[in-house]
Parts: sequence; C-alpha cells; structure tokens
Amino acid sequence: MNSRQVLKWTSGVAALLLAVGCGGAYYAYQRFDRNISAVEVELGDPVERPPATTEALNLLMIGTDSREGLGRAYGDEGSTGHADTTLLFHVAKDRSNATVVSIPRDLMVPIPECRSGGRTAPAESRAMFNTSLGQAGRDPGCTWKTVEKLTGVRVDHFLMVNFQAVKTLSTALGGVEVCAGKDIDDPGSHLVMRKGRHVVQGEQALAFVRTRHSVGYGGDLTRIPLQQQFVSSMIRKARSTGTLTDPGRLWSLADAATKALTVDSAIGSVGKLRDLALDLGRVSPGSITFTTVPVLDDPRNQEHLVLRQPDAARLFALLATDRSLTAPPATAAPTATATPTATETATPTGSGSGAPARRGAPPDAPVATPTDLQRVQADDGDVCAR
Repeated sequence: MNSRQVLKWTSGVAALLLAVGCGGAYYAYQRFDRNISAVEVELGDPVERPPATTEALNLLMIGTDSREGLGRAYGDEGSTGHADTTLLFHVAKDRSNATVVSIPRDLMVPIPECRSGGRTAPAESRAMFNTSLGQAGRDPGCTWKTVEKLTGVRVDHFLMVNFQAVKTLSTALGGVEVCAGKDIDDPGSHLVMRKGRHVVQGEQALAFVRTRHSVGYGGDLTRIPLQQQFVSSMIRKARSTGTLTDPGRLWSLADAATKALTVDSAIGSVGKLRDLALDLGRVSPGSITFTTVPVLDDPRNQEHLVLRQPDAARLFALLATDRSLTAPPATAAPTATATPTATETATPTGSGSGAPARRGAPPDAPVATPTDLQRVQADDGDVCAR
C-alpha cells in the first residue's frame, strides 16, 4: 500500500478504558457483550513459542487501517487493512511499571506460516510487518505470531480496533489534550493547528494521529511520537476524576470502547475484559514508558526499515526478562544471550550508516544517535513541557 494513503491512528488503550467504563455500568454487561467481537486464534505448537514470563502480562494492541463497512469517506472501502499501528504493552509481574513498544509498520520481518478458518497463509522470509494482518487471509493471530518471532516475547492476548475508534473514544472522553511543538498545516491529514496545547476529539483527533507531513522529517516514524503522546494523554484522561465521576461519560466510554474492540476469544467478554482492565489499572500512569523498536533504513530499500542492533536485542531482552526501561543502569540493560532471529539485521551503508532511520530527511539534516533507548513517560505533567 502507498504509505501516503494509509490512515494512521492508535487506540490500543481501549482495554484500559474498560476499567472505568464497565466498572460504572456493570448491569449493562449483556449489552456491552454484544458489542465485542472475539476471534479464535491459531498459534501453533506451544513448544515453538517463546517461554512465558510468570505473572508478567504482554498485550498486543493492533490498529488496522481497514475501510470495510466505513463507506468511501476514508478511501478504498473494500480494503481489508493491515497492521498499521502496533503496540506491544508489557506489564511487569508486580504491576509496578509497564513498557509500551511501538513496532513500525514498515519494518522488514519474517512472517511465519499462519492458519485461520481452515486456510493457510504461506510464510515469508522477508516482508513488511504491516502485511502480517489482512493480506493473504492473515488474521490477528498471524500478527501475534510475527511479534513473538520478532521479539522473543510471549504474547498473552490481543486487542484490535480500526481507526474509527480514535474518533469515538476521544469524543466519549470529552476530548484528549495534546501539544503541537510547532504550527501544523498538513495536507495529508488535513490538520491545521497552532503551536501549543489543544484538546482534540473526533475528526481532529484522528487527524492528529495521522499527521506526518508537517512534523519531523515527514516520514511515518515521525508520526509514532504523536501517537504515543495521544495514547498517554488518553490514559490520563480516562483515569481522571472528571471522567470517573461522570456517569454519562462512563456509559458513553464503555459503549464506545466495547464497540471498537476485536479481541482473542480468551478475553472475549465484558467480564473478562473488565478484570483485565482493573489489573492493568494497578499500574500508575507515571510508571508507563513508551518507546519504539530501534531501527535503521533498509539498505535494500530506503522506504523500509530493519532492526538496529544491538539496541533492538537489548530492548527485547528487557521485555523478556521483565525489566523496566526506567530501572537503574546496572539492571536496566541485560545483555541478550542471542540476537533475535526474528528479523533481518543489516550492516548499513550510505546515508543510513550507524544512525536511526530518518526517511524523508534532507541529505544534510542532523541525525540523532542516542546511546540509550529513547522513551517518553505516560505521565510527564504538562503535556507541552515534554
């Protein structure tokens, strides 16, 4: 798919919203149960999967750009969609912290053979990550298997929404606070916004998380920090007193969240989702850290990405061993026992040599080369002071 046609969004936080929504509308479980779509996923031989981290929790939050059933307002209404925005949400076993990792859609990875509904989608040794969903009949279980192969982290559940969820959830919350670092006039997302603090909802919220042409270097990677900012603000708003004490807002939020969700069958009821969300609610927003899989430009094709090593291996090792990104340096970065076999790594040359990917940047643009993983906290106070 042409990247200019992709509608980016992110709403994996929908499960967290159930903690407040369903808690205030318990009597309406039957109604909300009917809203939820559940999928039986086929993950293959358990022995071939990564080992489980006892009591830690790994949730795969998938955003699909599918236009099915949405009419022509958002482009090709027949599009089955891709894994357009993907967040791996790791919650520590003691619930003291959580790490949310964004996986770029253009990352080149091996996609394993996947089965769904009696059909088999063949394995690919090298493909864009976003094709792990929707293409060749692949369902969310295939994205799940691809993430496990990529990271070596065992996933427990998935939650999937389409980009309409940004509109409905942000509206149900009464708006989400975001910050523009500079004036934005993006012809792609149609977002026009002055520098500074804003409260967005509906179409404007969707435009905010789609925006890339007027921020950073104009590539898809520049959109991820906006999405992370939006999700972290959404979490804070859902947990705020103004939301928790407003019965009407709670009802709207629970209704919107359950309608937005497709989940695996193991959590395919409001009761199970509520228990999951209450468990997740034990993590303070100030202890939720957002980061992105370290990547480089793909030397074969500058429109694609590959893992940046050893940084990616270090990050995956942190998750697999239940370590926090905010732990002291002595314990924060265990050495991986092996480089993940999940995806191709590269010895980059030319403009991508040794530096993070920056597609769309002018040749003389400066390149940041952080020695540590870049990250943002979900509760950093003033949204415009980050």
